[in-house]
Amino acid sequence: MITEEAKESFYNVQTRQQEDRLNDEKFNRAAARELLKGWRGLTINGLKTILAGRGEIVGDPEQEVTFDEELAFTIMDASLELQAWVINVATNVTNFAKVAERKADELKNLA
Repeated sequence: MITEEAKESFYNVQTRQQEDRLNDEKFNRAAARELLKGWRGLTINGLKTILAGRGEIVGDPEQEVTFDEELAFTIMDASLELQAWVINVATNVTNFAKVAERKADELKNLA
């Protein structure tokens, strides 16, 4: 699970207890690797919007950007809106029901 992978232990001097906390960088790396893999539809123009001010991005504005894990991490790290959206989609139970229905339909069509 992504959140388990992103946890780290630390000693809380106030409570004098060992506690866990979420490491944002580890979470963004895991989320980029597991949740954004195989993206479709991201264009150079969209990438420019997300990464505004982070260097020049060249290419045809309508050209689709292929998935790259390091780029996915950079995007996750740069956009709080994307982080919130990914977390919302990944934790919304209705999305899993839709996937299950789609898989069931695919299996019916094979028979």
